[in-house]
Amino acid sequence: MGLGNHAEKNRIVNHNKQLNKLDISEKGTPIHLRGYGWVTVFKFTAKNGRIDYRVTNKDNPTRQYVKSIMDARWSVEVYHREVKQNCSIERC
Repeated sequence: MGLGNHAEKNRIVNHNKQLNKLDISEKGTPIHLRGYGWVTVFKFTAKNGRIDYRVTNKDNPTRQYVKSIMDARWSVEVYHREVKQNCSIERC
């Protein structure tokens, strides 16, 4: 599963419930994902109101740790976009 992976809001967890129907704690909530086992899910709300669910199989993860992984991944996405736009890499 890794660190800070995205999960869809309609994902079935705990054998019969949709992820978006659970009460997700600020400190993370342990859930069971079929095929992965027990993971911890965090709920993040973006400025535009979009809700992201991030899951990790790391032992005792903190919200700040998962957020730092999300921020690092986003900076890589921004870097790749800028390289494509400014260096015309997609034309190669």
